Amino acid sequence: MQYKSLIIMDPVQTHNIYGSEQVSAIKGMTDLLHSPMGKEEALARPDLLMKVNFIFSGWDSCILDETFLASAPELKAVFYGAGSVRDIVTPAFWNSGIPLTTAYAANAVPVAEFTFAQIIMALKKGQYLTRLCRENKRWEDQVPLTQIIPACYGSTVGLVSLGMIGSRVLDFLQSLDVKILVYDIVRNEDLASEKNFEYVSLETIFSSSDVVSLHTANLPSPRKMISAGLLASMKKGAALINTARGAIIDEEGMIAVLKNRPDLEAYLDVLTQDPPEADNPLLFMPNVYITPHIAGSMQTECRRMGQMAVEECRRFLAGEKPLWPVTEKMMETMA
Repeated sequence: MQYKSLIIMDPVQTHNIYGSEQVSAIKGMTDLLHSPMGKEEALARPDLLMKVNFIFSGWDSCILDETFLASAPELKAVFYGAGSVRDIVTPAFWNSGIPLTTAYAANAVPVAEFTFAQIIMALKKGQYLTRLCRENKRWEDQVPLTQIIPACYGSTVGLVSLGMIGSRVLDFLQSLDVKILVYDIVRNEDLASEKNFEYVSLETIFSSSDVVSLHTANLPSPRKMISAGLLASMKKGAALINTARGAIIDEEGMIAVLKNRPDLEAYLDVLTQDPPEADNPLLFMPNVYITPHIAGSMQTECRRMGQMAVEECRRFLAGEKPLWPVTEKMMETMA
């Protein structure tokens, strides 16, 4: 039996995730019933949905609710070539028992790489000194005697949460001569010994670190967990990095602290509202360095996620266990 498949996701983004190599691999393993299609087109083709066994997907996919499942009675598995599946899963889907895999591990790679680069830039005050060179139109004698540059030897880096991304950042940090502090709701002392880090409280992370990097999932409980009080407690010259979600920070409180503490820096790839309002003060503050949500997979990096979906299908056909399955229980802690 040759399984029948469809690629259903945002048609503008499809080629980024499922390039010619990935589509060719899907055709080699399955009978691809149609060229990649958006969810509206897919929902308008019940003749295809009634036959499909595998769905390869990504951003802006069909919601896997009771109505959709009824229209796809032969569906055997969903291979999601992106990160969070929170917007497409429903109780009806979990009750169906249909396997679902995600490429969140692949998407974690560029986020961790970007975060590590930001940590080094923060420790070396790279953005700050770049700004001074531009403003002063010279590069010599740009370091005021009062400026603290922690640098990458003997400084302290704090990580908030060791999920998929935080764990990868932790691995990158092993190459630096820095002290590593970690706050996480789950503690693994064997891992702490192996990776040479220390579990501490959230308060200690902020008061003791030269750089704090946030990696907490955007769930109801952590929202605004990073308070103005925590930010105000940071060491002179310290930096905050957020490549997670803007909602985990009290943004108004952060703005107030950063205005009052020009010695602090914030490297923000995400804000409470993406994109922000044009008058958001963070866009104009000299000690804030904003990037437009680029830490995750960009352009060709997205192919890594599509390739992971292809690999999960290969494993399914070979009777092997998936590498990155998603279950209803996992949704309690996943983004």
